Amino acid sequence: MTTNDPATTASPDSHEAAPRSRRALLAAAAGSVAGLLAARLGAPDSASAAAGDPLILGNTSNSAGIANTTLSTYSSGTALQVVQIGPGTGLRGVAKGLDAIAGFFRSDAASFGGGAAVRAAGQKNHGVVATASDAQADAVRAVHTGSGTAVRATAPAGVAMAAVGQTGLTAEATGTAATGVSGLASGAGGTGVEGVAPWVSGETTGVHGEVASPQGVGVRGVSAAGGGIGPGVLGTTNSPIGIGVRAEATAPTGNSAALFAVNASTGGIGVYGRATATTGNTFGVFGETSSSPDPAISAGVWGISNATTGYGGTGVYGQTLSTDAASGVLGWAFASTGTAAGVTGMTQSGNGTGVFGYAPSSPGIGVLGQGSGNGYGVYSSGPAKVDGNLEVTGTIGSGAAGFTVDHPLDPANRYLSHSSVESSDMKNIYDGVVTLDGAGEATVTLPDWFEALNRDVRYQLTPIGAYAPVFVRAKVKSGRFTIAGGKAGQEVSWQVTGIRKDAWADAHRIPVEKVKTGAAKGRYLHPVEHGQTAAKGIRTPAAAKRAIPKAPKRPASPA
Repeated sequence: MTTNDPATTASPDSHEAAPRSRRALLAAAAGSVAGLLAARLGAPDSASAAAGDPLILGNTSNSAGIANTTLSTYSSGTALQVVQIGPGTGLRGVAKGLDAIAGFFRSDAASFGGGAAVRAAGQKNHGVVATASDAQADAVRAVHTGSGTAVRATAPAGVAMAAVGQTGLTAEATGTAATGVSGLASGAGGTGVEGVAPWVSGETTGVHGEVASPQGVGVRGVSAAGGGIGPGVLGTTNSPIGIGVRAEATAPTGNSAALFAVNASTGGIGVYGRATATTGNTFGVFGETSSSPDPAISAGVWGISNATTGYGGTGVYGQTLSTDAASGVLGWAFASTGTAAGVTGMTQSGNGTGVFGYAPSSPGIGVLGQGSGNGYGVYSSGPAKVDGNLEVTGTIGSGAAGFTVDHPLDPANRYLSHSSVESSDMKNIYDGVVTLDGAGEATVTLPDWFEALNRDVRYQLTPIGAYAPVFVRAKVKSGRFTIAGGKAGQEVSWQVTGIRKDAWADAHRIPVEKVKTGAAKGRYLHPVEHGQTAAKGIRTPAAAKRAIPKAPKRPASPA
């Protein structure tokens, strides 16, 4: 026979049940909660909350297995908001798999708008902080599969994007006309791209641009500022061997441009270089090339003026305001042998000028050439012409000397040329006509500097009109000499020569005969005239045959 427990068989409305203690009631309630919690953990289902009620997640760990959770809302508000009041982390995602992703966000808007897959606002803190510890990993990687922009950073004031590190920012664009980094500064005084390399040691680079395309551009800067100073590209470095902006084009062939600067202003400058140091060897713009073309030309700096008309178009312009030995344009050939040229000027126009020098004030110098040792300051391997006065402070050596003028009888149609009188000595010639006095004599007065300038004086006398035994009665003394032996009133033509004895002439006597030595031995100044070929001629290194350089093909504009 079975006896029922009164606690289980009593009616809920019965008041005859035995009274229970408070401790027994608390124990029973705790047991009920434990049973419910055990049941929930044994068979978990999706967390849910009634409409209008909050979803509360406690301090616990849950494993969903392969199940997924989707949170959807159709409101204009925020689907999920996590607020962190303390110094901890509001939301953290951890990916432990090889190709796992800690967090993935996607905007599925059907058309372009103002939405975003991810938007971060840091207020007074950082908007996004991304770190990576492995050398092969990227702290931030952005990929745009279309033709848009992978990363765009804007800042109404301050810096839109700042990257710090051994390599602060690496941007790679693999498309045909894609851009690795594009910087735009629309405000006055703004900077499109600024690279700063604070020097600690070694060779630092503010901005490094590299392109492997035959027609690519390493760094391209465009300044659209309407006022103020808005650099397209600004790079600064405080390293003594650092580089503010470095652009490198690595294509082995083609007409690539490491740095391409375009200025459409009527008074603008394509590339402007300024060296602000007041001492030392500074350079506003420095160009270097290592190419060895043949027969084309390789240029450290190449300038083109495309104007086909007008005055003042200049391919390369150099200017200096220094009153000392400064240079507007300096060309220097460092090679110790060969036929390198510091400055080469060429023109294909019949009336063009290869190199033009202009000195608007006296005693300015349009073109200055300075030679030392056996070198020549100025050398012409062909005809040279001076349209004006020629002043030579040294000796003149030539195959022949003379003058050419418009023919006095037919100046419009003919020339008249004369050869100069030459001598093995530095000889001066003076002549004149004198009339004899009643005694058949005459005294000729010479310049007061005659005896200071001349030695070994020679005399020539010729009577005019009739024969007369004229002779020199007294030689030059105190600037005078006396002629005698003629008839009263007779004219006598006289000529006096002397050899220079001034200080410069005594120090620089012209050797009459000289033995050929070295490369000149067995060769000729004028080989053709001696029945030899032109190859037997004596030519200085500067006059050696040089391939006429051809201008390089102009690089195609990347614009």
